[in-house]
Amino acid sequence: MQDAISSAISAALAQNWDLAIEINRNLLKDNKDDLETQCRLAYAYLQTGEFDKARKLYKKILSIDRYHSVAQKNYTKIASMSNGRGKTACSERVSPSLFIEEPGKTKVIQLINLAPFKILSNLSIGDTVQLFPKKHAIEVRGPDKTYYGAMPDDITFRLLRFIDAGNTYLVCIKNIQKNFVSVFIREMSRGKKLKHQSSFSPANLKEFTTTIQKEIKKAVLSEENSDNETQDEPEE
Repeated sequence: MQDAISSAISAALAQNWDLAIEINRNLLKDNKDDLETQCRLAYAYLQTGEFDKARKLYKKILSIDRYHSVAQKNYTKIASMSNGRGKTACSERVSPSLFIEEPGKTKVIQLINLAPFKILSNLSIGDTVQLFPKKHAIEVRGPDKTYYGAMPDDITFRLLRFIDAGNTYLVCIKNIQKNFVSVFIREMSRGKKLKHQSSFSPANLKEFTTTIQKEIKKAVLSEENSDNETQDEPEE
């Protein structure tokens, strides 16, 4: 049993959500009332965009323990989503290997002028987003053109020149909180005009050493720790 639980957690840390779902469903066959397993399964459903399944499972958890903090948080999050049935428009995610930093080619950027949290709550770490250059700004939007935020002025000034020269970029969500969203941006190709110039200054990359795997590990372990803390609370 413990080996299976460890495998379920490892699958989540590796972003192998299909395997995590399979393992946790099998665990529930042996102990259908285990809240930790139900919570892991609901979280995996949430990550794969199966919101209806996640919502029903979180609702079940809350019917057993109405003070379960993880279930409360994620149930509220799902309820706030306008597209609660099916996948989000940003359900496509990239391989964690693409988040390896390269001097001059990658950068982590905090967005400004954020969209309301009701819209941001549809995002997850690793979701791909797109750059929409304007005359004096660069907006960050989803594949369906939903607005999430904008690049800060200093980055905008530099990137507009590179984009105009033909550079292309991959942009993904690195971190998301209520009033904070950061993206990881990678230079994928260079235009001929600026082919010998780096998109970003290498000197500014030293502070950004956290990879996407660490962000995911933090999120998954947070789910586990919150679940354990809830179970340790005395009943009223």
